[in-house]
Parts: sequence; structure tokens; C-alpha cells
Amino acid sequence: MNMRQRMIGDGSLRKSRYDPNLADELRRDMAEEERLAKLRGKNNDAGVGEETLAGEEVIAPANISPREYIHVPQFNTNIAMRLTHKGEDMFDTLEGLLKKRLKMPSPARFIRHWLNVKEAASGGRGLVYADGSLVGDDVTKDLWNYMSSTDRSAWNGEIFWTWLDARFVKKKKKWYVETGLRVDKDGKGQRILKGHREILNCPVRKDGYVGLEFNEQGFPLGGFSGGKYQQGKNIYFWHPRDNCVARLFANSGRALFGCDGGPSVACASLGVVAEGDAQNFLGGER
Repeated sequence: MNMRQRMIGDGSLRKSRYDPNLADELRRDMAEEERLAKLRGKNNDAGVGEETLAGEEVIAPANISPREYIHVPQFNTNIAMRLTHKGEDMFDTLEGLLKKRLKMPSPARFIRHWLNVKEAASGGRGLVYADGSLVGDDVTKDLWNYMSSTDRSAWNGEIFWTWLDARFVKKKKKWYVETGLRVDKDGKGQRILKGHREILNCPVRKDGYVGLEFNEQGFPLGGFSGGKYQQGKNIYFWHPRDNCVARLFANSGRALFGCDGGPSVACASLGVVAEGDAQNFLGGER
């Protein structure tokens, strides 16, 4: 499907409705989820599986199993099923991914993957792993619920919260988005983010629920008329703020696409679903 056209959804749902009380409620929900995640982390044994405490690095081999990644045919890339680098800020996450020859997915790539999983869970074209083998229907449905809300039992009830490769900048009344982010230092030795800059194309510039139509940069085309979350029909969107970065969050009640986060934030539940190409996987080329 051409990414420059709408991906999915009803194009008639374009009216955005901002509710400041709802925005405050969503932020309180996220803060409570983070508090509970920290409590769960204190009760976990360090170094067991992929659950880590804040500040610990997840060590992975140079070559990783292709059965841990879902292929995204529209971009000929692969995106991980599980979060890694949890508890790290964006700077540390980018540096950690680089050491493993992995990347952080951009909004365009991640949203396309997210919609692929949604369509497959609804009976559409099935998913395949990075090695080309089919993903089972049960795994697909569990993955969609994990990434969008509702039943999270297959993932031990954990929050889905990933960094996305996008930074927003306002210069002389013009808005830009930077992707392909890398860590650099300014004249004072402070870490900064740099990337490829282009004019931001984000039609929705108010917070609120939006429908599931996205443009070539991965941003929503229009608002959704409903005032509450409906899995597979809408997502809550926080529009871009200056010098902020993109993230996507889902818990048991709703999914949120935020473009208002700071890159220096480090939370126990916040990690990344890494992106890798064929050279990353055991067995070489697809």
C-alpha cells in the first residue's frame, strides 16, 4: 500500500476534539502504571529473562533469533516483538542499539507495523517472522492486544511503551521532524540528538483521539469523533511539541501515541522495540 495515501480507516472521521480533563486523566493513568511497574521491578530477581531494573543494560548477542522479530514487508525491515533497553533514556537507548547493529523504528515504520498486526489479528494478511515462517493466529492476537490494550496475560500484564525515532523542532515559525537520530555532543559536552531534518507533516495539532489513518511520516490524518478509546478504531494522540520526541504507549485500558516526551526521561517500563535488517539475524539473508 502506498504510504502517501491513507493506510486504513474511515476518512470521514476528521474532526478532532480536545478534552483537557481527559488529557490530565491519561497522564495520571500513565504515572500510576509507572509506579506499579517500579513496584513490580523491586520484586523481580535481577537478571532473570528480559525483565530488568532501571539502569541495567539488556545484553544481547550480535546475531539474534529471527523468531523474535516480525517482518514489515512495506519497508523490508523487521521489528522486535518484545521491549529491550527498559529503564534507559533515549540517548542510552540509541547508543545501546547502535552497539548491537540495531535501530529505533521511526513513526512511519512502527505505525505501519502496528497496523499490519491489527489487520492480521482481524483476519487479514498473516504476519511472518524475520526468517519468513508464519506467525500463529494466537501469537498475532496476543501481540495486537499487547500493543493496543485489553488482555495482556500473555505478556505478564506488562505495559507496552516504546521510544520512536523522531524529534520535533520549531525554527522561525516552521516545524520540522528529525529521524535517523544519533547521539552527539554540543560545545559544552552535553549530549544532544541529531538526525535528518525535513518539514513536519502532521495535520493534527491538538491533543485528542484520532482515527487510524496515517500519512507517509506516520502521523494521523484527522480526528476521531468518539470521546473514549476503542481498540482498533482510534488512538489518543499528543501532538508534537518543540524539542520533544515520539513514543507509543499501551496499557490494559487504552493506547497513546505521544509526541510530547523528553529524551532524557528514563522509566522502568519505557524501552524500545528494536528494528533490524537481514544481517542482524542468525542464518544471514532472508
